[in-house]
This record gives sequence, C-alpha cells and structure tokens, in this order.
Amino acid sequence: MHVAGRVGLEPEDICPQQAGDALGELANIIAGQLATDLLGEHAIVQLSPPMLESFDADCWTAWQRRANSLLLLVQDEPMWLNLQVES
Repeated sequence: MHVAGRVGLEPEDICPQQAGDALGELANIIAGQLATDLLGEHAIVQLSPPMLESFDADCWTAWQRRANSLLLLVQDEPMWLNLQVES
C-alpha cells in the first residue's frame, strides 16, 4: 500500500484506521487545491473533515444514484466521494 511506503511501514503494518486517515488527508489536499483552482486564492472556503463509514452493498448501490458523488475502488476497497458547494 502506498500509505505504508510514505510512513516507512510495511503494508501489513497499516491498520484500516490509518489507511482511512491517510485517504482523508489526501481528500483534504485535493479539495483544498480544487477550491483554490476554482475559486481563487482569496476565496473563503470551509472544508468539512472527511468521514469514514462502513456500509453494505445495498447502501453502495443507493449512493451510486446520488448527485455530486464519485464512487471508486482504492486497492479493491470501495470509496465514495461527495462534493457539496454552498454559497
């Protein structure tokens, strides 16, 4: 796992919580850069902390129909991203 290499650990030494934390941090970095690119450096942006949740196949199917959502697999694990822009 890429996260393990970044922190000097072996993939089997990374627990799911650490992997989730790393994905959350990556999501924050991407969201911050996206906000800057779209709105400019002086825009006031408030990012909510990423949330990690477990859900079943039925829930996964339901999320696929939601607007502003991106569903993908990260190392064979499902990940859902949702972007909400409020003015």
